[in-house]
Amino acid sequence: MTTIVLHIVSINVFYPKFLGPRLRLNPLAVTIALLVWAWLWGAIGLVLAIPITAGIKIVFDHVESLKALGVWLGESPKTNGGEGTSR
Repeated sequence: MTTIVLHIVSINVFYPKFLGPRLRLNPLAVTIALLVWAWLWGAIGLVLAIPITAGIKIVFDHVESLKALGVWLGESPKTNGGEGTSR
């Protein structure tokens, strides 16, 4: 029961406040990642779930055939594309 309460608080309070703007990960993907990595590695899996998922998303964003999965994991970083620069 304590684990469920801590998970709900962390996903709804801490994730959006501290990690959400930087990582841009889908909350559903984060929940699934926490469940999978905790099942595999226990407590250390809970600690490493977000960094591992963020790393996987970075790889997916840069591999053409995996971009659809990267989009599902979260929005892609916005690229400037040269807009707003003057010479």
